[in-house]
Amino acid sequence: MDSFDAAILEFARRWSPFGGPRSEDVLVEFGMTTDRYDEHLTRIRDEGPRDLPADERAELRDQQSNNPHEHRRLTRRRKN
Repeated sequence: MDSFDAAILEFARRWSPFGGPRSEDVLVEFGMTTDRYDEHLTRIRDEGPRDLPADERAELRDQQSNNPHEHRRLTRRRKN
């Protein structure tokens, strides 16, 4: 895992207790959209370090599918 992947994984871990990062935080931290961030995180989760515990992989998967910040963003977009 390179340093960029490590930074994404650490960022995801920091945001895990809050259900995942907001799109604004992803943009500021990495200069990318949440879609691109999710692509990177999915690759890291699925192909990443062998020592990443199965429960953490599952938590990251849940974080991506249940991110309340993204749900609010998508809901606002649909209303406009």
